Order: sequence, then structure tokens, then C-alpha cells
Amino acid sequence: MQPQAERSTNRVTISLTDAEMVVLETRAAERGTDRAGWVKALTRRHLGLKGSVDAGFRESLGLVRKQLQRIGRNLNQATRAGNAVALADNGLQIEGELRRIIEMRQEVNDQIAALGEALRGDLSYWKVAD
Repeated sequence: MQPQAERSTNRVTISLTDAEMVVLETRAAERGTDRAGWVKALTRRHLGLKGSVDAGFRESLGLVRKQLQRIGRNLNQATRAGNAVALADNGLQIEGELRRIIEMRQEVNDQIAALGEALRGDLSYWKVAD
């Protein structure tokens, strides 16, 4: 169901405790919107209407993902170079360093995958317990 293009004129009023208001403000700030915008997006998501994703946020995620991919390529090159040195059998003990590089590469790959999910419209952020 797509939201209608008409202007919103209906209002809903809710009362929140101070603690709830702090959480609301924090969540809105995390999303880069104001309280009303966050509540509208959350409500629309639960009503089954299309939730909008801030274009600037998507662009920022895309740039971060590209940087992580570059870091991953650099780690791959470092791993290959380390393996070449280890094969040369020149007496260097670099197995520990290679393990650390491989662990960093896996962490970068995990973060790239997570950002990819976010860019594909993963709306799990909006899911709450009933």
C-alpha cells in the first residue's frame, strides 16, 4: 500500500513519560530526523505504508561501504604478501600477523555485508515487539 500524495491534516496526540521522551528524542536523532518525523515513519511502517529512507543516509552508507571494500582489498593484498614471505622461508615468523590480518578481513567483510543489507532496505530497525 503506497502513501497518498495528499497533505496530512489529521493529528494524533500522545502523552509520554520523561523517560519515553528521552528515548524518542534519541531514536529520532539517530535517524537524523525530528521527533514527529520519527513517530510518523514508525507509525507508517506499522500501518504497512511505505517507509521512507533518507537519501543522504543511503548515500553515506554507500560511501562507507565503498571505503570498507577498499580496506578489504588492501587486507587481501597484505595477506598475499605475507604468504609470499612465509613461503620464501627466510626465517620470519609471521603466522600470528597473518592470522590477525585474516581476522580483520573477516570483520571488514561482515561490516560490508551488514551495510549491503541496510542499503537493500532492511527495515528491521522499525520492528518492535507487539
